[in-house]
Amino acid sequence: MKPDTFENAYGRIRAATRTRTQTEVAKLLGIKQSSISDAKKKNTIPDGWLITLYRACGLEPDWVTLRPGARLSAGKAARFRPASARKAPPTLRPPTAPPSTP
Repeated sequence: MKPDTFENAYGRIRAATRTRTQTEVAKLLGIKQSSISDAKKKNTIPDGWLITLYRACGLEPDWVTLRPGARLSAGKAARFRPASARKAPPTLRPPTAPPSTP
């Protein structure tokens, strides 16, 4: 199957990771925002991005670039939650004294 265009693959990355901006995607991938602009000009998704997306999010490289099957690897599907969906841990409160009895 012919590789997809950058725009389509990048759109799938943004949708799957629930990122909205190039800055957010760059932070997720551990790259500079300008690297995204460079990849767009070349109309390609670098292999390093695919590896990072697979390791961090479980996104299948074939799904990102070709879109033939499932987007998440079986092992990561149940564990993946984008950063925007994660909740802060509950705040621990000191125990309260039990009610006194007469």
